[in-house]
Amino acid sequence: MFSRLDISSENKQEQWALRKLLSENGAPVIISGGITSTDYVAIYEMPFYDFFKIQYLKKLNYEEFVMLLNNLAIVANSDASIFEAIQKNTSRQKALLALTGGNPRVTVMLFDQISKGFSTNINTCL
Repeated sequence: MFSRLDISSENKQEQWALRKLLSENGAPVIISGGITSTDYVAIYEMPFYDFFKIQYLKKLNYEEFVMLLNNLAIVANSDASIFEAIQKNTSRQKALLALTGGNPRVTVMLFDQISKGFSTNINTCL
């Protein structure tokens, strides 16, 4: 979002005005996620420098990935067979970990498909 901002002095004033508005009581809370650079919120001269609390998500390792899948199965009240399938299919776990790149958000989004069960036929997953 911030990488598309025009940093000319005229637009910079508008950014300062937006920052002021977002700092007031009763202002909306912004929750965002992204994979792009945080330069526009990390450069001292920029209006949004040090304004947002940035939290970086590290890549999941194999054990963390399996733990996340198991916890998602519990929270989603998944069928016991899904829980067993997650436990037994280590090769599929590793393939899914590679597919998600260890990204926790992608893993959560992909869990909907995982919870439908593992299939040997790709057409049943669509």
